[in-house]
Amino acid sequence: MKTKPFSELRKKMTPERRAKNAARAKIASLHLSLIELQNSLGLTHKDLEQELGIVIPDTSMLENQEAIDVITLSEYIKALGGSLKIVAHFPEK
Repeated sequence: MKTKPFSELRKKMTPERRAKNAARAKIASLHLSLIELQNSLGLTHKDLEQELGIVIPDTSMLENQEAIDVITLSEYIKALGGSLKIVAHFPEK
């Protein structure tokens, strides 16, 4: 099977598609970082369940969402002992 470099495939994508892919990559990276943090803190699903007040299937569903609302993300990060900070950057303003 002949493969093509991703750069060639990317050139064929619309700007909207490229933006959507970039957003998905950022979400996936954040998700992996949160899982690594959870593991390094030695927290289990049960620990998060108690902190968030949700059951384990909901926690699992939370971790596998493609998009997550800000309140849920903030609560999840708070359960890990952190806080969420959102910054809007406008390079021309």
